[in-house]
Amino acid sequence: MATLISLPVYLNFFMLKFGINDNFFTKFIFTFILLLAFISFFYIKHSFFQTGFFIGVFWFYWISLSFRYYNLSFLIPLVIFAIGVFYGAVFWIIKKTENFIKNSYMKKIYYILIFTFAFDYLAPFTFDWLKPEILFVNSFYGVDKINFADCVFWYFVL
Repeated sequence: MATLISLPVYLNFFMLKFGINDNFFTKFIFTFILLLAFISFFYIKHSFFQTGFFIGVFWFYWISLSFRYYNLSFLIPLVIFAIGVFYGAVFWIIKKTENFIKNSYMKKIYYILIFTFAFDYLAPFTFDWLKPEILFVNSFYGVDKINFADCVFWYFVL
């Protein structure tokens, strides 16, 4: 699950590394991957802790790499693990608070609000790290909050 959600981030990296231009085919591939990722995230039963853990590891492993400049390289795996546990706990809390909502329409609104706006206020070390709308960079959707909220909304309507 987290691999599918993180795939656009790594595909962007390889596109930049190998000089692949953004064209209709790449936008189609990115849009298809995003649709598949959102459908699998919202409709297939999975562990939110594991998904959050691996999203934290795949997206933020680079934070720990600065420890090698301070001769603390032995802490790199521990920091990666701590970041994974932090984001795993965040996703677990999102799922546990969703269990208190009984109305299915309110659950959909809850997810739209959480994944669109709440991550902006989760700012460890005063930097908003997790930006789900960044996945839309090379797709047919826009990168702003309105397009992201619209995309998440239509997943729940369908």
